[in-house]
Amino acid sequence: MDDEEIKDVVGEEKQRPIGHLDFITAIILFVMSVATIITSIGYWREQKIDFYASAGFLPIIIAGVLLVLSVILFFNSLKESSLKQRNIEIKDAFIRTIKSKNFHRAIIGLLICIIYVYFLLGKYLFWFATFVGLAALLIFNCREYKLKNIIKAIIIAALGDVLIIVIFQYVFNVPMP
Repeated sequence: MDDEEIKDVVGEEKQRPIGHLDFITAIILFVMSVATIITSIGYWREQKIDFYASAGFLPIIIAGVLLVLSVILFFNSLKESSLKQRNIEIKDAFIRTIKSKNFHRAIIGLLICIIYVYFLLGKYLFWFATFVGLAALLIFNCREYKLKNIIKAIIIAALGDVLIIVIFQYVFNVPMP
């Protein structure tokens, strides 16, 4: 299916079918629910108290509901298509995603965040590391790389940095690293 919008009989635009997204979402939610239930049972066993009083009680209930809903979503996603067809749709969507400029921009944004967390924080003063991280993200997200836009991004990063420090360190009394 190409990127053009699909027109229905009346001529109104319809969204691209998302059955394969429901299929993937159902699988991911199922796995997360099972993992949460297993982890929460571990909390209950470690605490050695009544189940309803343990830290794992509420997560088990929420994960149990999510598990049931993910199974319903899984079977609903297969009503209009077969498992084989869903796998083909997922493969096609994966290839389109990998080729997408938005995906590439998201990866670069994540890399900037990883550099901030693992290479700047703890090695430099908090205010400096945060300023550099915010500035890098804001400059990267400029629509046009003009000097005016870059200066605006740097000013916003500086103001954001000051606000983060003032609000957390002085208002909420949270010590900054």
